[in-house]
Amino acid sequence: MSETGLDELIDDLENMLDKARDLDGENDVIFSDIFTESFLKNHTGFSSLEDFADASRFDWTTPKSFEAIPNDELDIFVRKNSQFNSWEEMLETASSEYIQNQLGF
Repeated sequence: MSETGLDELIDDLENMLDKARDLDGENDVIFSDIFTESFLKNHTGFSSLEDFADASRFDWTTPKSFEAIPNDELDIFVRKNSQFNSWEEMLETASSEYIQNQLGF
């Protein structure tokens, strides 16, 4: 590897490390940052989180109203309208993809 290539690799790794430090600990991330248009198009029949939420007929307008959605009913909706078996699985996959994108992978 040339010295320039090695320098670029070191810079990339340092940049990734800085991003990982920024993600360390608790972070407030909104659903629309995690459930991107690309994620929804790849894993559901919807192109936006708004369309997905509207089709569910659940109230997603506030954290409190979202938490009031019965888990089993949300899981049924997710199972019928995505590649996932549950809301938890969908959220974990979206979160993982979000973190990978933030780290530059």
